[in-house]
Order: sequence, then structure tokens, then C-alpha cells
Amino acid sequence: MIADNSSFTYKGHAIDVKQVGRELGVRYVLEGLVRKDGRRVRISAQLIDALSGTHLWADRFYGSLEEIFDLQDQVAVSIAGVIEPTLQAAEIRYSVERQMTDLTAYDLYLRARSIASSYERNDLVKALELIGQAIARDPRYGLALATAATYRVDLENYDWIDDREGEENRRTAIDLARQALRMGADDPVSWAAPPSCSGVSARTSMPPSP
Repeated sequence: MIADNSSFTYKGHAIDVKQVGRELGVRYVLEGLVRKDGRRVRISAQLIDALSGTHLWADRFYGSLEEIFDLQDQVAVSIAGVIEPTLQAAEIRYSVERQMTDLTAYDLYLRARSIASSYERNDLVKALELIGQAIARDPRYGLALATAATYRVDLENYDWIDDREGEENRRTAIDLARQALRMGADDPVSWAAPPSCSGVSARTSMPPSP
């Protein structure tokens, strides 16, 4: 979500949605248009995939100037209710269409996730070994990189690693997280915090890049 003062710079201008997406660094754009005819108001809204230009959802709302605040509430509620399921469906389609370069790496990732779900130290260490194998097979596997970073944060948060290894573990977690952000730049799932034992993402502990 981008602040109003960023998106308002496009107000009143003919825009290229793909360009807007690149300039603001967003995947989806919600575009609106308000027209007035006497005492009547029509509000048009559409949700667009800025990467492909595809229209994901569109609707129109009508009302009178005397009821403009009620109309505003109606538009806000309707849009809020439709955005989450629409974006979720779009992201599912995107994930399905995204090519997996190495199915063995994917299998290793799934096995690691299953083992780590026990919330036991030894299992988390085993999960990291499997994730490491997945990354070795596919070094550009953004989700595996992000998950490995998160599991290393879990080792720290649960005090499952001694002080001698702690600093190296933190450096490795930060490096993995940065790799995940680079390699998974076109994958929204890699940017989100992957499931972890502690619920804490490695990104929350990551200092800015030098």
C-alpha cells in the first residue's frame, strides 16, 4: 500500500498503469474516477495488475450529492471486501504459473517445512540441512532462502544456539534474507514472512544494506 501523497501525484493525468506500478514499486493499482451530473454522482473503481495490465475487478457506484458520505462509505466497504479475495486468487494463479526450475529442490523444501513443524531443535537443524540442499540445487529459490533465514532466527529466538555460533548464525540469516529479496523480487510469497516456529521474520532483524 502506497501513501496518498505518492499516488495523488497522478491525479488528473492520463496514466500508464504499468509505468505507475514501476514508479511506485507496486504489483496492483486501484484506480478510481468520480463524475458528477447535476446532483448525481458516479464513482468508478477498478483493480489492475500493474505488471500485466490485466483488469482484476471493476464496479460502479451511484448516489446523490446529498448522500455523498453514505456513498463514500459504501464504496470503501465494497472495495475492502473485494480486494483481499481478488488479490488472493490472483496470487494463487501467479504461483501456479511460476515455473519451478528444480522439482527435487521443491521436494526438499516441503520436507524441511514438514520436519520443522515439530518445533524441536534437532528437527529444525535437520530442516536447515534440507533447505541447504534445496538452495544448492536451485540457488535462485527465493522461498527456500527466505525460509532458511527465518529458521536461523528461530534458533536464536529459542536460545538453541551457543554464543560462539550466534554471531555467525546471525550473519548467515541476514545474508540469506538479502538473497531471498533479490532472487524472489518477482515472487510475492518470498517477500512475505514464511511460517516459522517463533512467528518472527528474519527481515525484522535485518539491518539496512550498506
